[in-house]
Amino acid sequence: MTKRRVLTVVALVLIAIALWLIAVSPSHERLWVDEHEYIATANVTDTYTVNIENVRNFKHTAGTSSAHWEDRALDLRTLDSLDYIVVPFSGFGAAHTMLSFGFSDGSHIGVSIEARRENDEEFSPLWGALRKYELLYVIADEHDLLTQRAIGRGNDEIYLYPVNASRDQIRHLLLDILARANAINNEPEFYNTLTNSCTTNIMEHVNAIAPGKVPYWDLRLYFPRYSDTLAQKLGFIPNSIPINELRNRYEISESIKENSGSPHFSELIRNELGS
Repeated sequence: MTKRRVLTVVALVLIAIALWLIAVSPSHERLWVDEHEYIATANVTDTYTVNIENVRNFKHTAGTSSAHWEDRALDLRTLDSLDYIVVPFSGFGAAHTMLSFGFSDGSHIGVSIEARRENDEEFSPLWGALRKYELLYVIADEHDLLTQRAIGRGNDEIYLYPVNASRDQIRHLLLDILARANAINNEPEFYNTLTNSCTTNIMEHVNAIAPGKVPYWDLRLYFPRYSDTLAQKLGFIPNSIPINELRNRYEISESIKENSGSPHFSELIRNELGS
């Protein structure tokens, strides 16, 4: 095949891909994996009262999960802590990031922004950049999100960093996240590995309450394994010690496994942090 023909074939393939990307539309009407079956929605009744439908609260063991969805009423006056979670996995700079909101009664609600998968799909970062998956805000019990990673999927590194923020900032951050979850319920969006992912969306929410705080051009947003170094540089998480020492202090994968059956799970996994 001549060089000219090769270039013609490549051009036609690129045009076909571009046309497909333009033509395909996101949808909520698909056959989803169990963990992505429902979309969380929030009803904010006043400044401090929120009712959330479809909070996920699965129980995970190695290789199995028992499905459970529930509604929760939140009193934002009792919201008093925020944690940033980093779960590294294979691939250069690859990781999943999440947030966990803590309340004075010891309960924790987690937020995991994910690529919504159909029954026959596995996640691929490449397909994630090509409009293969819809975007989903999973609102879940913290126990669900952490045991899914440490026990269900066998992740051997999970970091739980306390975030330096006032109660008012934490409340506004959660409200901004819930507003986005409602917007996605009303109008589906595509997930994008680079521009509409877990970490880039967390950045957008932080900048919504503190404009310009997180620089969108920082490469650590797109290689989230290193996003904790950016969070430390910006003063969001403890920054008085080097990042490797910080990681050693706030790594909780074994603690998740040891305490997964306890009704005091969230308290126990935090007992030794920062010591």
